[in-house]
Amino acid sequence: MLFSRAMRHLAVLACFLASGCPGRAPPTPGRPAPAPDELTWSRLLAPAPPAAEPAGFPLPRHAALALDPAGNQLLLAPGSGRSLSLTLAAADGAPSWSQAILAEDCGPALDVAFDSEGEVLAAVCLRGAARLGTKGLGIPGTWALAVSRLDAADGHSLWLRTFDISSACDALRLAVDRAGQTMLLCAARSSRPASSPRGEILTSLLLAGGQVAWTQRAAFEGALMPASLLPLAGGDSILAGTFQGCLRLPAVAPLTSGAPAGFVARLDPAGAARWARQLGGRGEMAVLAAQSGPEGRIAMAGTCAGQFRFAGRDHHSPKGGGAWLGWIDEAGHELALRELPAGLTPTCLGTEEARLLLGGRVSAPVELDGQRLAPDGDWSLFAARLSAEDRLEWWQRFGRGERDASLGAGMTHLIPTGDGDILALARFTGVLHLERYRVTARSQPVLAWMILRPPSL
Repeated sequence: MLFSRAMRHLAVLACFLASGCPGRAPPTPGRPAPAPDELTWSRLLAPAPPAAEPAGFPLPRHAALALDPAGNQLLLAPGSGRSLSLTLAAADGAPSWSQAILAEDCGPALDVAFDSEGEVLAAVCLRGAARLGTKGLGIPGTWALAVSRLDAADGHSLWLRTFDISSACDALRLAVDRAGQTMLLCAARSSRPASSPRGEILTSLLLAGGQVAWTQRAAFEGALMPASLLPLAGGDSILAGTFQGCLRLPAVAPLTSGAPAGFVARLDPAGAARWARQLGGRGEMAVLAAQSGPEGRIAMAGTCAGQFRFAGRDHHSPKGGGAWLGWIDEAGHELALRELPAGLTPTCLGTEEARLLLGGRVSAPVELDGQRLAPDGDWSLFAARLSAEDRLEWWQRFGRGERDASLGAGMTHLIPTGDGDILALARFTGVLHLERYRVTARSQPVLAWMILRPPSL
């Protein structure tokens, strides 16, 4: 079933966003759009800032998406000019309210979440005089990290907290634990020369009333991109991502690597690291996504190059690099790893009960568990669902990539809605088929928001 009102909105937005999307065109003969039972509705969002995607590092997030148990969708994405737009929408994508976030400059990293009481949390990095809805912020010329709690009924601000940071965040993550506390993480590079970059990691715990319980700051040299911040029972959390250089987390020995390397760490309720692990041994094994799963397992996915080691076994990447999907437990023990076909780049993970959702881009014909998938053009986006036994049940490609994907293309969010559908957010360049529409993004990446409907099994 197609959601026609969303399609009318898509047509208007596609024509309006001239800088990144010249307009709507009929489908190209011979290239049908996804079947209606696999895409129920979609929206085109504002163009995303161009961002080089260093090899081995997680996809930059320039929009964030969250879902509450009632099916309401929370979206934070670029608006017009130097603004951001925070929107709460119903299950069918129809907006309930929208708030603008205005500033002299808005950093590229952001995140949103619903808290334990169903209210809205939004985190952004801003510089200069700023305004969130009707609330003004007196931020000086330096950068600041702002976290706000908003009423889900109408979007008015309930409280706002700010933190001084050295520069715009490269990555920003929110995580709400079972006690209603909010864990915040920001990674920001300083303005030092590119030949010797340095930065800091800020972690903070906010109580339900907005009080700051604690703030920890740690340093890194080189490059760092956290992929996920996952809350655990008891107030601990798992931090996973990719770094290059030297990573110094509180209370543990530094991690060092001359090439992009995956890492995973467990933080205690005060923000200190209980342990930190570098993945892959001497090989290159980058973490692009991580997600909590059933039975205390944590799924991770990424890229690899050369020989690497995981769960006591040596693995050899195909020439030109490969991809992997692996699992650890909450104590950091490596459990199992599955090598993915060369040509797949995983960029996000999700969970649907005992099943795993995997999204990214495909750049060559591949086969997994007897099912084949090939890109349309140089590359395509893809979404997949794996069974509790980690076998492929379904996957689908989207779009025809006509440019190098280095501007950052892939799925960034896959969230199950509870009724068999999947709420998705994608970043792409090239041509993306959304039902009967063909959307073109040539000068810079564009964000697309959609509902996927996998076939019933």
